[in-house]
Amino acid sequence: MTVGEKIQLYRKQFGLSQEELGQKLSVSRQTISLWEKGQTLPSIDNLIRLKEIFDVSIDEILDCKTIPQEQPAAFSEAYSFNYTAEDLREVYKSLRQPYWSSFGRFLLLLFVVLFFAILLEAPNAIIGIFFGMLVTGFVQHIKNLRAYKNAWKKSQERIVTSRYVYRIDADSLHVQVLRDAILVRTYTLRFSEIEQCRETPNFLILFSFGQVFLLRKSELTPDSALYKFGVVNRTDEIQYKRWKWISRALVAASVLSIFAGIILTALVSPTGKEMFDSMWVYYLFTPIPIASFCAGLIFRKKGYPYKKNLIAGIIFTLLLCVYGSYPFIFGEQFTESTALLVRAEQYLGTDFPAETSISTSGDLETPLSNDMGYVYGTCDLIFDIEAAQPFEQSLPNDDRWRDTLPNDLLGITPSEHALPGFDYILIYNSDSREWNTQPAETGTYHFTCIYYRLPEHQMRIVEYSINYQK
Repeated sequence: MTVGEKIQLYRKQFGLSQEELGQKLSVSRQTISLWEKGQTLPSIDNLIRLKEIFDVSIDEILDCKTIPQEQPAAFSEAYSFNYTAEDLREVYKSLRQPYWSSFGRFLLLLFVVLFFAILLEAPNAIIGIFFGMLVTGFVQHIKNLRAYKNAWKKSQERIVTSRYVYRIDADSLHVQVLRDAILVRTYTLRFSEIEQCRETPNFLILFSFGQVFLLRKSELTPDSALYKFGVVNRTDEIQYKRWKWISRALVAASVLSIFAGIILTALVSPTGKEMFDSMWVYYLFTPIPIASFCAGLIFRKKGYPYKKNLIAGIIFTLLLCVYGSYPFIFGEQFTESTALLVRAEQYLGTDFPAETSISTSGDLETPLSNDMGYVYGTCDLIFDIEAAQPFEQSLPNDDRWRDTLPNDLLGITPSEHALPGFDYILIYNSDSREWNTQPAETGTYHFTCIYYRLPEHQMRIVEYSINYQK
């Protein structure tokens, strides 16, 4: 094959006309024609330029050995694409979808967490933190979407004025970007470097090292090597869509399994002690993330996306096992001791109603949030409904019980251990034997604070000390 025949072969392979090739080399169409007919030869400068355009060596151009026509220049496929603004709108919708998906997942997760925080009567500070995260995340996602949209608009202006030439050899994809018939950029991308492939109705989108490459599916050959990198193959597209929904359902179910464990634990246990003992129910939901993990292994074997299923399976299986193990690991922390209850009855000089459940935590020595003392024990009780009625009817007539907490007593209450939504409260200073009063002098004092909530017939007793400063 002559030099002119090779130039003609490479030119056609790139989809260039004689005039377009001449523009790149700053020579006339007639000059290109003379080269291809073998009547003249390109100069050294033109050979160097041809080498850059065709991405071959000068030796390959000048080597006159015959190149088999069925395998020209070892490239099995060659395509040339121009894109319109309408084409890019389709691609943009596909590219921004992950942003909206992650945005939706973020909002859903925070809404669920916020809902359960309110449902479980978490402290206002915790609810405020989650609400702040929700607002901050919303604003940040909107900013990211706007920034991405502006960046895409700038890129679109360059893309619609360029032509993209793709050539495929045994293990690589070669891309040339031409603008006004001038070569402005080249890429050589090994197939092993393709990180992701996504399909739209009209395009195959390849991702590698932050770069995006678009190929029009209607112009690809049916057996194009590029299809093996797609998550969707034309022969099993319906099957993949079915697997995709199974994958998403398993990931979502794995996430929700934690909240399902919380709900079921709360349903089977009305008090703190019983709720703690019932946390083994988390184990009942472990088959869900395990199924997600197994599905991920199947997807990996089939060549489908699998990482989300593997990650969700591992993380949520571990979380469910950790939460389910709490009763066995920390079971001794909660007892049914009545010591705090008996002391509180002695202080009040009365007997409390018969309880249906009791949960006591002792020997805590937990520092108070203001670092002014320690909590030594708490006792949660739920009373029998009928037995509690006389006691509850006596509360409004007992001066020691307050339906609101005076501001001057806020500094001597264990607020972080308070019973949420309490209806009555009293504070007893076991050193001065006074009710609902501040100490007269500076010192360390021991207190018992009793909360009562009417609808649930629930009482909480807290023993603690305060380093009081007058």
